[in-house]
Amino acid sequence: MHKASVWMIRSSLVYFVLGISFGALMLLQKAFPFDAGIWQGLPVHVELLLFGWMLQLVLGVAYWMFPRLLEGADRGWPAGIWWIYGLFNGGIVVNLAAIARGLAGMEGTLAGRGMQLAAIVLFISLHWKRVVSYRSREA
Repeated sequence: MHKASVWMIRSSLVYFVLGISFGALMLLQKAFPFDAGIWQGLPVHVELLLFGWMLQLVLGVAYWMFPRLLEGADRGWPAGIWWIYGLFNGGIVVNLAAIARGLAGMEGTLAGRGMQLAAIVLFISLHWKRVVSYRSREA
């Protein structure tokens, strides 16, 4: 497995543990009321699990599973996946900081979502040539 895939999958599992821990606190508050303000952290829970865990896990596994290129470097631009990793995780951190500052609305997370969108666009552009049929190469 490629090192970048390993790091993306490990990072997604860290986000998973953080997200379910936060969710467990919210469920505990529902069963044994101790602080109703914990529900203000619902956007953090969603950010950690939806973007941090699920989407990053998909990106890491997809980078590993897509077929290799027929010519040249086996996975394309080698630094591209590290740019994707940095942009995506940077976007998550920016979004979590915006949520912590009370800017969970559209204007607060716009920069973070922009970084995540840039990572997804870069991922697609990096993998576009890898989505080729070997049969079409023979024709």
